Amino acid sequence: MILFAVFVMLSLQGVWAGGFYLLDANQQVTTSGKGLLMYSGGTVCEDAFNDETADWICRMMGYASLDFWTNGRKYTWHDKYPIKLDDIQCSGSVVPYCEYDTSHNCYHIEDVWLSCKIKIQKGDLNSFYLLDNTEMFTQSGHGLLMYQEGTVSYDGFDDTTADWICRFMGYENAADWVNDRQFSFQDDLPIKLNNLVCSNTSYSDILPKCQSRIGTADDSHDEDIWIWCNSVVIAECPAGYKVKLKNKLCQECPPTTYSPTPNTNFTCLHCPEGSSSPAASPYCTCVGGSYLSADYSSCQACPTGTASKEGSTSSGQCVLCPEGMISIDDGKACSCNKGYGWLWTSAEEGTCSPCPVNSFKTLGTCRQCPVEATSLPLSEGCTCAVGLSWDGEIVWTVSQT
Repeated sequence: MILFAVFVMLSLQGVWAGGFYLLDANQQVTTSGKGLLMYSGGTVCEDAFNDETADWICRMMGYASLDFWTNGRKYTWHDKYPIKLDDIQCSGSVVPYCEYDTSHNCYHIEDVWLSCKIKIQKGDLNSFYLLDNTEMFTQSGHGLLMYQEGTVSYDGFDDTTADWICRFMGYENAADWVNDRQFSFQDDLPIKLNNLVCSNTSYSDILPKCQSRIGTADDSHDEDIWIWCNSVVIAECPAGYKVKLKNKLCQECPPTTYSPTPNTNFTCLHCPEGSSSPAASPYCTCVGGSYLSADYSSCQACPTGTASKEGSTSSGQCVLCPEGMISIDDGKACSCNKGYGWLWTSAEEGTCSPCPVNSFKTLGTCRQCPVEATSLPLSEGCTCAVGLSWDGEIVWTVSQT
């Protein structure tokens, strides 16, 4: 009688399975088992998709089985992703045999949304799992390869096959495998599978084409498979970076996104409305008149009668306008007397400063005159060259007189 120790699943399920993963409503890679099905940065079209295919993809991502799947728009943002795969079909009782197409005539309304059942342990005792040298179920990633309380003979087994078997059990891939006797209790077990092979073709990077046969009395336990599987390992990236899906190295967040702390995220957060960021930014910059909230998730307007500089990060940087002055330009500056403009001297201090020569006051600040215009100090306008007229801004037009 085989005894099994039950362990809670501690590693990340479903993050990486030959390129498949799930995104939640916030475009974050999720291990909940529910989300938009993605492959290598793109979506999957439902043409030819069915329950058996969905079940195998769930299992390839390290989940126990399919809960349900559907097509139809779930998220408003996934139009921005390309459609990567179409006509996926997987069948097979022990291991899958899959086919797919990278060309498509789909629309995003046909994208697949999956709900997979979570495992409480790696390896399904009705499918593949590992035993340690005490005949106990193990999640260490190495042990005697088992299928339905029987062993697996090595005939036909290879590195590609080992990779996929590790993936079916919820691991990242195979580190190594051998086919010699390891444990004395193996003789008391039946040999369940032989000639287990997942073909080393172009499909093997995305979906396997596998086959097997039931073990026979001619098979020998000296050929039982003992395997080492790698757990999912994800780099921790610094603020302003994300984990790159393809190789799990760090990649800078693109402009208008951010990542605030050292993280293991596969996606960067989008800047809140009213803010922006350069590449590799740990936070976003709010426009003047507002400040970045403590959790970086929104730009908060400064109170009436105060102004803030672009890039303010706390309410304390909302400066009270001088006596007799008001906040103008949506809180970006304080009003000043004629010929004076608001000048930020630091993140938390500002003053009304005289507009210098060849500048002019517009709204609350002093701005440079156009190239072919001049002004005296304390001006609210510029004097244009002969033949040109001032339009009140920093551009000039041909005079009609």
